[in-house]
Amino acid sequence: MNNGLVVAALFGCRLAMAAEDETIRVEARANSGVHRVGQGFEVILAVTGADQRPELETPAIQGADAWISRNNELRPIRVTGIGGVMRGSNVFVGRLRVVPRRAGTLRIPSIRARVGPVTGRCQPIEVEVRPLPSEGRPSEFLGGVGSFTLKAETDSRSVRVGQELRFRIRVEGPAAWGMTGRPDLKRFDRPELGLRVTPGPVELVREPPARTFSYTLRPTRAGELVLPTVAVAAYDPTSGHYLTRVTPAVPVRVVDVPSFDPTTIPDLSRSVEAEGRTPSRYAAVAVGLILLLAAAIGILWVRRRARIAGGLAGPAEARRLARRLARKLARPEARDGPAVAMEIVEGLVEYLRVAEGRPPGAITPEEARAGVERARSLPALGDEAARIVRRCEGMLYRDEPDPHKDSNRLREEGRSFFVRLGRRGLGPLA
Repeated sequence: MNNGLVVAALFGCRLAMAAEDETIRVEARANSGVHRVGQGFEVILAVTGADQRPELETPAIQGADAWISRNNELRPIRVTGIGGVMRGSNVFVGRLRVVPRRAGTLRIPSIRARVGPVTGRCQPIEVEVRPLPSEGRPSEFLGGVGSFTLKAETDSRSVRVGQELRFRIRVEGPAAWGMTGRPDLKRFDRPELGLRVTPGPVELVREPPARTFSYTLRPTRAGELVLPTVAVAAYDPTSGHYLTRVTPAVPVRVVDVPSFDPTTIPDLSRSVEAEGRTPSRYAAVAVGLILLLAAAIGILWVRRRARIAGGLAGPAEARRLARRLARKLARPEARDGPAVAMEIVEGLVEYLRVAEGRPPGAITPEEARAGVERARSLPALGDEAARIVRRCEGMLYRDEPDPHKDSNRLREEGRSFFVRLGRRGLGPLA
């Protein structure tokens, strides 16, 4: 009885027995407090008039990610009896988790609850979302808001030279919901480590919140390695400051590949002589040439794969990548401003990795300018890269005016930019 009164007081709704009113009532209210970009918050849903647990439909929210939380409950609020017949009413308390991707007024449309053929909807609500402060924001910030823990691991502590090694960075806690960037592994690019780094997929688990960033490491020399620490930052709404955590260093042993020993090849000519047949010198020479040719092809293949894995795939691959990115942005897909901005930034980071071996990770406007100028020797194209990255940052982290309506313009600018990067003859990348 007390639980039902608390829910009724919270939502200001009249609770009615299902037998008296055959409709489903749905009331919604966002939890109180300041909401910021990348910070998850809950919308509490109270469903009355249903005699069993209803199904809640996740609404499509422009500028935010949303899902129905598993943390819900069904509470009895009234039981009456006439003679030997007992009748009751329940309130179902559900939770919608929302992670906004842009600042401003976030409109959450009506949410539908269903029990068999009977449905009900709540009224739309609006929530004010504030931008994250730019003061004190470190370069390791990935867009997350809230508490988190950090750890790093590999799938093996001992590998051979040239063998792939899986490296994972796992973020656990509410900050994992809002992260949009990748940790910067530029410290892995030191010559003494001899590592080729290729970014892999990103895995998100919503509840309990966790985000895993995976990479493929390929060592090029033998020895005892210590993988450097990696820093990740998130905004702490309690203290109002950005907090940075660092992964522990991971030791790895790299074993050299055994060298070729020609003495291990059996002398087939002696066995032939023992059988009384004449050995064929031409056949022995042919076998030797085939073995040498196979070894040369293998060495060239390994070097080419290592070159591609290290980000130096050559001018032709860089141009092809730019044209693919331009075609992807030209597709008429329904994407809001932050999604388009992230697609452009990630595409430019991948282009610079292929064109000049830049390590993956967050990129600033000045880094974009310098990288494009080095690749194409065109200051004007470098200025355009810096301007586009600056616009994308505003769409992702600052309170831009009407970013959803501006997404088509940003997508067209990004498409035109990658078209120029993919052309031949504009600069040295030819």
